[in-house]
Amino acid sequence: MRCYSIEAALIYCSPKSYIQYPIDMRVALSIADSSLILEKLLDGGHSVVAGRLAVAFKNIGRNDVSKEIVDVMTMVGYRVKEKDCFEKTSSATFPKIEKSPYVNRLKFMWQEMRQDVLDVFPEVPGIPENKDLYLKELDDIYVADAYHSLSIEG
Repeated sequence: MRCYSIEAALIYCSPKSYIQYPIDMRVALSIADSSLILEKLLDGGHSVVAGRLAVAFKNIGRNDVSKEIVDVMTMVGYRVKEKDCFEKTSSATFPKIEKSPYVNRLKFMWQEMRQDVLDVFPEVPGIPENKDLYLKELDDIYVADAYHSLSIEG
């Protein structure tokens, strides 16, 4: 079994990983330490991977990390060609590192599944025509709702 740090895993994974596991890749990018990534990129001379990672960081809204990768690699003499391996751009962005990768996973999963959830919800009923009748019905069921709530809570 080979175990890699997040940063090493991001460098050594194939471009297909971005297509097959987009949520996992974005979560890994969101918690990765940019200085450790740069150290590994420079040690191995990974200019192609640097371009892939630069665009991947842009994809999740971490433009500062993307620019840092391109600037440092260019400064030491590598030519960085940026290539996006994700099939689509993420609307969830992570400008700073979250303390928990689980938070980022939930945000990315919600982004992916949000429309499916909205498709299942019924249409909003809107404002009732007879407002007085509606308010009376609410008052009538208030006591029953309060009773059920108290019986559930004990």
